[in-house]
Amino acid sequence: MKRNITIALIAIMLGLSAVTLIGCTQADRVNNNLTVEADSFNIYRRVVVFNNFTDTILFEALGYMSIDFRGGDRGERLWITMEVTNSEGESTGQFVRHMVAINETTTWIVEDLSDGTETHKYKYIVNFVPEMVQPFTIETIR
Repeated sequence: MKRNITIALIAIMLGLSAVTLIGCTQADRVNNNLTVEADSFNIYRRVVVFNNFTDTILFEALGYMSIDFRGGDRGERLWITMEVTNSEGESTGQFVRHMVAINETTTWIVEDLSDGTETHKYKYIVNFVPEMVQPFTIETIR
């Protein structure tokens, strides 16, 4: 009896697996593989955030990164996680995270630069446009 139940469960699982694989296109598999590789810091990418009205670049990051876009009650956020290296370019096991707020006046683009590029796996570059950074002062309230 137990053997019949086990065989029936295996048959059901194989049937469900076949249905799942049949419904998955090659593009779906490739997109999933690229997402896994990017989230494992294996794809060199560039992220650019620019102002839609002035065509000004507000933020740019280059390197091996994982990108997560989230919306919520506090607005839409672009989370960029990058790995840090030492002076020899070896991974330190540490990561940095950048958060960019996205609104109706900004657009962001992610570009895959890994095909044919000769870059270090863990090196990353972040550029801020100085004209866009507003000065501020910190005051202590007692």
